[in-house]
Amino acid sequence: MVSITKLFTTTCILALLEQGRLSLDDKLIKYFDKSILTGLHVYEGKEYSFELTIFDLLFQVSGLPDSFEDERRTVTSPVMNAIIYKDEYLTFDMTVAETKSQKPRFIPQTPSRAYYANINFDMLGEIIEKVTQRSLSDAYKQFIFQPLNLKMTYLPTDESDFIPNVYYRDKCLYRPQLIMGRRASGGCVSTAQELMVFIKAFWNGKLFDKSIFKSLSIYRRVQASKGPIRYGGGYMQIPLSRAIIFLWERASCLDTPVLPDHLPFIIQQKICTWSVTSAKWQTRRFPLDW
Repeated sequence: MVSITKLFTTTCILALLEQGRLSLDDKLIKYFDKSILTGLHVYEGKEYSFELTIFDLLFQVSGLPDSFEDERRTVTSPVMNAIIYKDEYLTFDMTVAETKSQKPRFIPQTPSRAYYANINFDMLGEIIEKVTQRSLSDAYKQFIFQPLNLKMTYLPTDESDFIPNVYYRDKCLYRPQLIMGRRASGGCVSTAQELMVFIKAFWNGKLFDKSIFKSLSIYRRVQASKGPIRYGGGYMQIPLSRAIIFLWERASCLDTPVLPDHLPFIIQQKICTWSVTSAKWQTRRFPLDW
């Protein structure tokens, strides 16, 4: 599932919000030790770490960089070593340390700015555990898997759980430790059928009051490497035309630092692709029986 896991994390946050157990305005210092936050977001010499809120994480407007996306990352970085050369469990503390080693992209809640970063949802996962006093796996079960009777969907907790292969460019890799380390930002395993059950429940209000979407529909353009994607309150929006909006949580394997040349999908009897190299939509028709 990789990043589609973020929708599970969003579901838990919205359910806890509905129960009054947290607020989107809560500052992160309420949930994390000062040592975790110090130095996390220092922009142009000023510390913003203690001003960050749950809202900033959920809407990807914290300005925090991303250890899987930063263009300064090289194949010798700890993250890339964990992906390509060995199977390594990246702990939350390791992810925080990697984030602190990079420069934030902007001041939190800078108008019209968003930056898609896994650390935002890694931190939301930690908050879910602190609020519920449950493991993240158990929280997903409580708020999603059990209500929807999902039997083949789970957050792997050890290597005895089935963990599928992943792909980095043209390499097929078996990385159970890496996947388990992704947790709230990309660690779940599921099937296409059960994901459809979840998606319908997510939008139709079976897991929380869907009226919340009115306040979540504040979309900001994310970094150029993501194409024309905008981010709202825990989910993505892709404008394809004036008439059609696609809501889509990208599931490219491992959120690779260099996206494939094209991201394909189908709409109105055409194959539409976003070309990263030319930065524009390209279309070609396909037969009706394709």
